[in-house]
Amino acid sequence: MPRPAQPVAPPPAGFVARPARPSDAAAVARVIAADEERHRGRATTTAEQVTADWAGADLEQDSVVVEDAQGRVVAVGDAVPNRAELLLAYGYVDPTRSGEGLGAYLVGFSEARARRLAAGAGAPATDAPPVRVRHYLPEANAGARRLLEGRGYAFVRAVLGMERELEGPLPAPAWPAGVSVRDYRGGADEPAVYEAFELGSSGMWGRPGNDFEQWAPRAASYDPTLFQLAEADGAIVGLSIAAAPTGDDPDRRGHVLSLRVVPAWRRRGLGAALLEKALADLRARGARSAWLSVDAESPSGAPRLYLAAGMRVTQRYLVFEKAVG
Repeated sequence: MPRPAQPVAPPPAGFVARPARPSDAAAVARVIAADEERHRGRATTTAEQVTADWAGADLEQDSVVVEDAQGRVVAVGDAVPNRAELLLAYGYVDPTRSGEGLGAYLVGFSEARARRLAAGAGAPATDAPPVRVRHYLPEANAGARRLLEGRGYAFVRAVLGMERELEGPLPAPAWPAGVSVRDYRGGADEPAVYEAFELGSSGMWGRPGNDFEQWAPRAASYDPTLFQLAEADGAIVGLSIAAAPTGDDPDRRGHVLSLRVVPAWRRRGLGAALLEKALADLRARGARSAWLSVDAESPSGAPRLYLAAGMRVTQRYLVFEKAVG
């Protein structure tokens, strides 16, 4: 029997829920932007960004949009499985429909998805190990914090949003001796890049890792000219992935999506050089600023690296988590 795509509990009365479709990108972006404006004072999400974020996603299983009686999208949820141990959950509600139970419905959606993830393709739910459900919310979103705490979630971490303007001179990357840098070449570079990414992710808090089937479609969606590989002695020792500003972004913000250095090459200046190249490449693609997110307590000292590169903290996100299953 196929697994249901929707949670058992229905949405609040007067609303209809269904999986997201690619054609929903503009409506979903509008809801997310309104939520950002309310809780961050600045809307940044665009339809093109939503479309890019959905690349390789199983929208039928891992997304939900809620429509009102007029067919207008008023809430959206994404559940991003990270292997079978962890589900990353994101939810947004149109501020004009707050207080109507939509936030609680989105939390319930993510928990139902976690139970299906725990059960797998056919294991009895009673035998399934629990899945950690992790929610990220802006620090200013007190209502979401109360909702999560009331459902048994606990605060576990903070994540920093950092940004820097790209006007004026940027330092040239100072590559460690023996390192060369080139663009990603797609399938010809796999699985070596996947293995380097996972090795470079070692030590990251609470990360169970991706398998190659999760990695491959996502890697193929990135712009290879902004996907840089650092090599030494024929091995990939670091990489950076960035995204240029989308055409519908009036602020022209670039995004440093990932920066990884394998453990043996850390603290040699490679991370700083990869970041400097990513920033320069983004400016060459028309970015007026660049942003990234980072664990506030990263054992690698990543926040210090970014501060030294001229980035500043512009947002603090709270991470809440509980085991479901």
